[in-house]
Amino acid sequence: MRRIRYLVFGAAAGGLAVYLLDPDRGRSRRSELVQRGGGIARRIQRKGERSVRYAASQAEGLQQKASHRTVEDQSPTDERLRERVHSQLFRDPNLPKGDLNINVEHGKVVLRGHVADEEMRRRVEAEARRIDGVDAIENLIRISG
Repeated sequence: MRRIRYLVFGAAAGGLAVYLLDPDRGRSRRSELVQRGGGIARRIQRKGERSVRYAASQAEGLQQKASHRTVEDQSPTDERLRERVHSQLFRDPNLPKGDLNINVEHGKVVLRGHVADEEMRRRVEAEARRIDGVDAIENLIRISG
């Protein structure tokens, strides 16, 4: 088994030597090999530099985010929470914006109004629960018949 491996390796090395040391085209082949190798090395270097810059900017962004957190970011005021719930909840054009009223009382979101069916009522509540800062929800939405 070892002999076969040496034979294959020797044949490959010999073929490469003949290819690169050919009196007619050997010089151009060696030059092309050097040029391609240099291009590959430059591409790898640029990709590495790009990855380092990306990682550094991500780390800087996380550091900035952590250093600029305030108490308000952790627990928003009732008015700010109401605005957040209102803007995020009504991004969905299928929700009946004119038929719903949103209030916030001491961190608790109170939903009032009319919707077409029970599924829509549950969907509005589920969407409101996903919003950051919402501690509790009181769902007073009625189904219009």
